[in-house]
Amino acid sequence: YAEFVLATYQHMQSAFGFVPNSWEVVLEPDTATANWTTGQVAQAVKAAGDRLVAAGFTPNFVAPSTTDAANAPTYIDQIAQTSGAMGYVGEFSYHRYAGGTNAILQSIANRAVQYNKQSAMLEWIGADYNTLHQDIKQGRVSSWQQFCLAGPTSWGSDSGDRYYIVDDSNISAPVITMGSRTKFLRQYFRFIRSGAQRIEAVSGNSNFDPVAFINTNGKFVVVVKAAANGSFNIQGLPAGTYGIKYTTNSQYNIDLTDVSIAGGQTLTTGIPAAGVITVYAK
Repeated sequence: YAEFVLATYQHMQSAFGFVPNSWEVVLEPDTATANWTTGQVAQAVKAAGDRLVAAGFTPNFVAPSTTDAANAPTYIDQIAQTSGAMGYVGEFSYHRYAGGTNAILQSIANRAVQYNKQSAMLEWIGADYNTLHQDIKQGRVSSWQQFCLAGPTSWGSDSGDRYYIVDDSNISAPVITMGSRTKFLRQYFRFIRSGAQRIEAVSGNSNFDPVAFINTNGKFVVVVKAAANGSFNIQGLPAGTYGIKYTTNSQYNIDLTDVSIAGGQTLTTGIPAAGVITVYAK
Protein backbone atom coordinates (compact mmCIF):
# COMPACT_ATOMS: atom_id res chain seq x y z
CA TYR A 1 0.00 0.00 0.00
CA ALA A 2 2.77 2.43 0.92
CA GLU A 3 4.56 1.81 -2.40
CA PHE A 4 1.31 2.39 -4.28
CA VAL A 5 0.79 5.73 -2.52
CA LEU A 6 4.36 6.83 -3.18
CA ALA A 7 4.16 5.81 -6.84
CA THR A 8 1.00 7.86 -7.27
CA TYR A 9 2.58 10.95 -5.69
CA GLN A 10 5.69 10.62 -7.82
CA HIS A 11 3.67 10.13 -11.03
CA MET A 12 1.48 13.17 -10.33
CA GLN A 13 4.52 15.28 -9.52
CA SER A 14 6.48 14.31 -12.63
CA ALA A 15 3.52 14.32 -15.04
CA PHE A 16 1.51 17.27 -13.77
CA GLY A 17 3.68 19.24 -11.38
CA PHE A 18 1.57 18.84 -8.25
CA VAL A 19 0.75 16.26 -5.57
CA PRO A 20 -2.44 15.60 -3.57
CA ASN A 21 -3.47 18.08 -0.89
CA SER A 22 -4.82 15.09 1.01
CA TRP A 23 -5.21 11.34 0.60
CA GLU A 24 -8.21 9.32 1.74
CA VAL A 25 -6.69 6.11 3.09
CA VAL A 26 -9.52 3.75 2.11
CA LEU A 27 -13.18 4.16 1.23
CA GLU A 28 -15.58 2.68 3.80
CA PRO A 29 -13.26 0.12 5.40
CA ASP A 30 -16.12 -1.27 7.49
CA THR A 31 -18.02 -2.67 4.50
CA ALA A 32 -17.85 -6.25 3.26
CA THR A 33 -16.43 -4.95 -0.01
CA ALA A 34 -13.42 -3.22 1.52
CA ASN A 35 -13.21 -5.22 4.76
CA TRP A 36 -10.24 -3.44 6.34
CA THR A 37 -9.72 -3.93 10.05
CA THR A 38 -8.90 -1.03 12.35
CA GLY A 39 -5.35 -2.35 12.52
CA GLN A 40 -4.97 -2.46 8.75
CA VAL A 41 -6.10 1.16 8.40
CA ALA A 42 -3.72 2.31 11.13
CA GLN A 43 -0.81 0.32 9.71
CA ALA A 44 -1.47 1.67 6.21
CA VAL A 45 -1.39 5.23 7.55
CA LYS A 46 1.91 4.63 9.32
CA ALA A 47 3.61 2.77 6.46
CA ALA A 48 2.49 5.17 3.73
CA GLY A 49 3.28 8.20 5.86
CA ASP A 50 6.79 6.95 6.58
CA ARG A 51 7.37 6.17 2.90
CA LEU A 52 6.20 9.60 1.74
CA VAL A 53 8.34 11.42 4.29
CA ALA A 54 11.40 9.40 3.30
CA ALA A 55 10.82 10.49 -0.31
CA GLY A 56 10.48 14.18 0.62
CA PHE A 57 6.68 14.50 0.63
CA THR A 58 4.37 15.75 3.41
CA PRO A 59 1.53 13.29 4.16
CA ASN A 60 -1.97 14.55 4.93
CA PHE A 61 -4.26 11.55 5.30
CA VAL A 62 -8.04 11.49 5.69
CA ALA A 63 -9.41 8.55 7.69
CA PRO A 64 -11.28 6.37 8.49
CA SER A 65 -14.26 7.24 6.18
CA THR A 66 -16.43 4.48 7.63
CA THR A 67 -19.85 3.89 6.12
CA ASP A 68 -21.30 3.76 9.65
CA ALA A 69 -20.42 6.86 11.66
CA ALA A 70 -20.58 4.79 14.84
CA ASN A 71 -17.55 2.80 13.68
CA ALA A 72 -15.33 5.85 13.16
CA PRO A 73 -14.26 6.33 16.81
CA THR A 74 -12.91 2.77 17.01
CA TYR A 75 -10.79 3.25 13.90
CA ILE A 76 -9.56 6.61 15.18
CA ASP A 77 -8.60 5.08 18.50
CA GLN A 78 -6.59 2.37 16.73
CA ILE A 79 -4.70 5.02 14.74
CA ALA A 80 -3.95 6.79 18.02
CA GLN A 81 -2.64 3.54 19.52
CA THR A 82 -0.33 2.90 16.55
CA SER A 83 2.96 4.63 17.23
CA GLY A 84 3.77 7.31 14.66
CA ALA A 85 0.50 7.07 12.72
CA MET A 86 -1.58 9.95 14.11
CA GLY A 87 0.89 12.60 13.02
CA TYR A 88 0.15 11.80 9.39
CA VAL A 89 -3.63 12.28 9.73
CA GLY A 90 -5.12 15.71 9.07
CA GLU A 91 -8.82 14.92 9.12
CA PHE A 92 -11.13 12.43 10.83
CA SER A 93 -13.78 11.43 8.29
CA TYR A 94 -17.04 9.53 8.48
CA HIS A 95 -20.02 8.69 6.29
CA ARG A 96 -23.61 8.74 7.51
CA TYR A 97 -25.35 5.69 6.12
CA ALA A 98 -25.81 4.67 9.76
CA GLY A 99 -24.93 5.91 13.21
CA GLY A 100 -25.47 9.62 12.69
CA THR A 101 -26.69 10.35 16.21
CA ASN A 102 -25.76 13.39 18.26
CA ALA A 103 -23.86 11.16 20.69
CA ILE A 104 -21.77 9.52 17.96
CA LEU A 105 -21.06 12.81 16.23
CA GLN A 106 -20.02 14.30 19.55
CA SER A 107 -17.63 11.40 20.16
CA ILE A 108 -15.97 12.03 16.79
CA ALA A 109 -15.78 15.75 17.54
CA ASN A 110 -14.25 15.05 20.94
CA ARG A 111 -11.49 13.04 19.30
CA ALA A 112 -10.89 15.80 16.77
CA VAL A 113 -10.41 18.24 19.65
CA GLN A 114 -8.25 15.78 21.60
CA TYR A 115 -5.88 15.16 18.69
CA ASN A 116 -6.12 18.65 17.14
CA LYS A 117 -7.60 17.42 13.85
CA GLN A 118 -10.40 18.57 11.61
CA SER A 119 -13.47 16.39 11.10
CA ALA A 120 -15.42 15.70 7.93
CA MET A 121 -18.67 14.08 6.78
CA LEU A 122 -17.78 12.94 3.28
CA GLU A 123 -20.75 10.93 2.00
CA TRP A 124 -24.42 10.41 2.50
CA ILE A 125 -26.64 10.25 -0.57
CA GLY A 126 -29.79 12.16 0.30
CA ALA A 127 -28.27 14.34 3.02
CA ASP A 128 -29.97 17.71 3.35
CA TYR A 129 -29.52 20.95 5.25
CA ASN A 130 -30.75 19.38 8.47
CA THR A 131 -27.91 16.86 8.19
CA LEU A 132 -25.39 19.58 7.39
CA HIS A 133 -26.52 21.66 10.35
CA GLN A 134 -26.22 18.72 12.73
CA ASP A 135 -22.79 17.78 11.39
CA ILE A 136 -21.57 21.35 11.87
CA LYS A 137 -22.89 21.66 15.41
CA GLN A 138 -22.31 18.17 16.77
CA GLY A 139 -19.58 16.81 14.51
CA ARG A 140 -17.57 20.06 14.24
CA VAL A 141 -17.02 19.31 10.55
CA SER A 142 -14.73 21.39 8.38
CA SER A 143 -15.63 19.44 5.21
CA TRP A 144 -18.99 18.07 4.10
CA GLN A 145 -20.58 16.58 1.00
CA GLN A 146 -23.50 14.49 -0.21
CA PHE A 147 -21.89 12.41 -2.97
CA CYS A 148 -20.81 14.23 -6.15
CA LEU A 149 -21.02 17.61 -7.84
CA ALA A 150 -23.16 16.73 -10.86
CA GLY A 151 -24.63 13.78 -12.74
CA PRO A 152 -27.00 12.96 -15.61
CA THR A 153 -30.75 12.43 -15.51
CA SER A 154 -30.08 8.80 -16.45
CA TRP A 155 -29.13 8.27 -12.79
CA GLY A 156 -32.77 8.67 -11.88
CA SER A 157 -34.69 11.09 -9.71
CA ASP A 158 -33.41 13.99 -7.65
CA SER A 159 -32.28 11.77 -4.78
CA GLY A 160 -29.67 14.01 -3.19
CA ASP A 161 -26.74 12.20 -4.78
CA ARG A 162 -25.66 15.25 -6.79
CA TYR A 163 -25.90 19.00 -6.36
CA TYR A 164 -26.62 19.62 -10.06
CA ILE A 165 -28.65 17.45 -12.43
CA VAL A 166 -27.57 17.36 -16.08
CA ASP A 167 -30.15 16.60 -18.77
CA ASP A 168 -27.93 15.60 -21.67
CA SER A 169 -30.67 14.15 -23.88
CA ASN A 170 -29.59 16.85 -26.36
CA ILE A 171 -25.84 16.43 -26.10
CA SER A 172 -25.14 19.70 -27.91
CA ALA A 173 -27.30 21.71 -25.50
CA PRO A 174 -27.36 20.07 -22.06
CA VAL A 175 -29.65 21.55 -19.45
CA ILE A 176 -28.26 21.89 -15.92
CA THR A 177 -30.62 22.33 -12.98
CA MET A 178 -30.02 22.65 -9.27
CA GLY A 179 -31.11 19.80 -7.02
CA SER A 180 -33.95 20.53 -4.59
CA ARG A 181 -31.72 19.97 -1.54
CA THR A 182 -28.97 22.11 -3.05
CA LYS A 183 -31.16 25.19 -2.83
CA PHE A 184 -31.13 24.94 0.95
CA LEU A 185 -27.48 23.86 1.17
CA ARG A 186 -26.53 26.95 -0.83
CA GLN A 187 -27.60 29.08 2.13
CA TYR A 188 -24.52 27.67 3.88
CA PHE A 189 -22.12 26.94 1.00
CA ARG A 190 -22.46 30.33 -0.69
CA PHE A 191 -21.63 32.40 2.38
CA ILE A 192 -19.42 30.24 4.62
CA ARG A 193 -16.20 30.26 2.64
CA SER A 194 -13.14 28.01 2.75
CA GLY A 195 -11.04 28.77 5.81
CA ALA A 196 -13.91 30.28 7.82
CA GLN A 197 -13.80 29.74 11.58
CA ARG A 198 -16.92 28.81 13.47
CA ILE A 199 -17.84 30.81 16.56
CA GLU A 200 -20.48 30.04 19.16
CA ALA A 201 -24.08 31.07 18.51
CA VAL A 202 -26.95 30.27 20.87
CA SER A 203 -30.69 30.82 20.71
CA GLY A 204 -33.42 31.17 23.31
CA ASN A 205 -36.05 30.00 20.83
CA SER A 206 -35.94 26.36 19.71
CA ASN A 207 -37.57 27.30 16.40
CA PHE A 208 -34.43 29.19 15.38
CA ASP A 209 -31.18 27.20 15.46
CA PRO A 210 -28.10 29.28 14.50
CA VAL A 211 -24.53 28.58 13.45
CA ALA A 212 -22.07 31.46 13.04
CA PHE A 213 -18.73 31.89 11.29
CA ILE A 214 -16.05 34.48 10.62
CA ASN A 215 -14.68 34.26 7.10
CA THR A 216 -11.00 34.80 6.38
CA ASN A 217 -11.78 38.38 5.32
CA GLY A 218 -13.18 39.11 8.79
CA LYS A 219 -16.81 39.14 7.66
CA PHE A 220 -19.40 37.50 9.92
CA VAL A 221 -22.02 35.01 8.71
CA VAL A 222 -24.98 33.68 10.69
CA VAL A 223 -27.07 30.83 9.24
CA VAL A 224 -30.33 30.07 11.03
CA LYS A 225 -32.24 26.83 10.52
CA ALA A 226 -35.84 27.83 11.09
CA ALA A 227 -38.44 25.24 12.10
CA ALA A 228 -41.25 27.76 11.65
CA ASN A 229 -41.96 31.27 10.45
CA GLY A 230 -41.17 34.22 12.68
CA SER A 231 -38.81 37.05 13.48
CA PHE A 232 -35.75 37.08 15.69
CA ASN A 233 -32.91 39.32 16.87
CA ILE A 234 -29.19 38.76 16.44
CA GLN A 235 -26.87 40.30 19.00
CA GLY A 236 -23.08 40.57 18.93
CA LEU A 237 -22.52 41.37 15.27
CA PRO A 238 -19.87 43.97 14.40
CA ALA A 239 -20.97 47.28 12.94
CA GLY A 240 -21.60 47.14 9.21
CA THR A 241 -24.08 46.40 6.47
CA TYR A 242 -25.60 42.93 6.28
CA GLY A 243 -27.33 41.13 3.46
CA ILE A 244 -30.17 38.75 4.30
CA LYS A 245 -31.23 35.82 2.13
CA TYR A 246 -33.63 32.95 2.76
CA THR A 247 -34.97 29.78 1.16
CA THR A 248 -38.15 27.89 2.07
CA ASN A 249 -40.03 25.04 0.43
CA SER A 250 -41.96 27.52 -1.69
CA GLN A 251 -39.38 30.31 -2.16
CA TYR A 252 -35.75 30.10 -3.23
CA ASN A 253 -32.91 32.62 -2.99
CA ILE A 254 -35.04 35.49 -1.67
CA ASP A 255 -33.23 38.71 -0.72
CA LEU A 256 -34.51 40.96 2.03
CA THR A 257 -33.52 44.59 2.36
CA ASP A 258 -29.94 45.11 3.59
CA VAL A 259 -29.62 46.16 7.21
CA SER A 260 -26.90 48.47 8.57
CA ILE A 261 -26.11 48.41 12.28
CA ALA A 262 -23.77 50.25 14.60
CA GLY A 263 -21.50 48.52 17.09
CA GLY A 264 -23.54 46.84 19.82
CA GLN A 265 -26.79 47.26 17.91
CA THR A 266 -29.22 44.36 17.44
CA LEU A 267 -30.13 43.14 13.95
CA THR A 268 -33.77 42.12 13.54
CA THR A 269 -35.00 39.95 10.69
CA GLY A 270 -37.35 37.04 9.98
CA ILE A 271 -38.46 34.29 7.65
CA PRO A 272 -42.03 33.67 6.39
CA ALA A 273 -41.93 29.87 6.72
CA ALA A 274 -39.70 27.02 7.83
CA GLY A 275 -36.40 26.95 5.98
CA VAL A 276 -32.96 28.53 6.15
CA ILE A 277 -32.07 32.21 6.46
CA THR A 278 -28.56 33.65 6.17
CA VAL A 279 -27.33 36.98 7.50
CA TYR A 280 -23.95 37.93 6.03
CA ALA A 281 -21.69 40.96 6.25
CA LYS A 282 -21.15 42.83 3.02
